[in-house]
Amino acid sequence: MAQKIANPPARVHVRTEKYPWDEWFDGDWWELFHGDDYEVATDNMRAGAHTAAKRRGGKVSTRLTENGFALRFFIPAPAENGEQEGEGEE
Repeated sequence: MAQKIANPPARVHVRTEKYPWDEWFDGDWWELFHGDDYEVATDNMRAGAHTAAKRRGGKVSTRLTENGFALRFFIPAPAENGEQEGEGEE
């Protein structure tokens, strides 16, 4: 039977990800193939890679390929004067 409680238990949120970002974000270049590795539009998948990298405290470089795109995860080193250095998307 239900009962009142003084304090609710802590909220537990477990994020399940559709893609193996931790494997792909090992610092090496990976080529992802549309239709095999992902089904969404390539631009959407690249945006998702940037979001996943940001959640992990890093960034990702991407390059379009004939059958999808390549990516490489990195954590940018802080530059002098508080500016950020890093590689951008091409």
